[in-house]
Amino acid sequence: MNWKNFALGIYDQAEPANDEEQNLIAEATAHLKDVNEFKAFYNREQFGESPEHQIGFPLDNRLQEVLRLIRMQNAKTILDVGCRTGFLLFHMATRALLTYGRGVDINTSSIKTCNTVAERLNLTHKLSFTEAMFEDYTDDRAYDIGVMTDVLEHCISPETFLKKAREFTGKLVISVPVDCPNIPGRPNDWKHQEHVRVIDKDAAQKLFADTGWKAINYSSLTSYFLTDIYVLQQIG
Repeated sequence: MNWKNFALGIYDQAEPANDEEQNLIAEATAHLKDVNEFKAFYNREQFGESPEHQIGFPLDNRLQEVLRLIRMQNAKTILDVGCRTGFLLFHMATRALLTYGRGVDINTSSIKTCNTVAERLNLTHKLSFTEAMFEDYTDDRAYDIGVMTDVLEHCISPETFLKKAREFTGKLVISVPVDCPNIPGRPNDWKHQEHVRVIDKDAAQKLFADTGWKAINYSSLTSYFLTDIYVLQQIG
């Protein structure tokens, strides 16, 4: 990947980050390895618009594919890890595509807004939202499927996330951008980088095997960035 061209919006071909670029990512995101700084970073603002404003919006092609894969698994109860403003869960709940959904996110204002909107729309029997570091999350429910859309590239330990998910579900749909470490667009503003790793296909397969998952479906598409999408099934 030519990062200068990427920053200018000129890119024809995505390539996994090489060692030098991975080192740049590590340098740029070192501050996020402190848990308190990580929490503060992801609470600096509410991510995205209020879910009330989003309900009528069409899903982008990435979320359309995630939803297609969820429906292929006949999943009706959903755990959305890193739910942000709950866009996917609200979309599904208002179209009778789920019986229950739980969203988990570290962002305090986003979770508060999601719960307020769910109450206002009389959806609290279908939706609830919890502010938590997923590593510390507890739940007495089991879910048909878990969802992590563009989450693992933000994680200091994606292994911990995937192992934790095994407590709540036997299947996952995950998406990961493979050509967007967030570095090239803001080369002089390292402290605002969000992605701490690039997970290409080889890295993904090793990550899944090491954490007790196997991929049973794979697709790749260009949304905002080239994105790999997997359906995982728990093994072992």
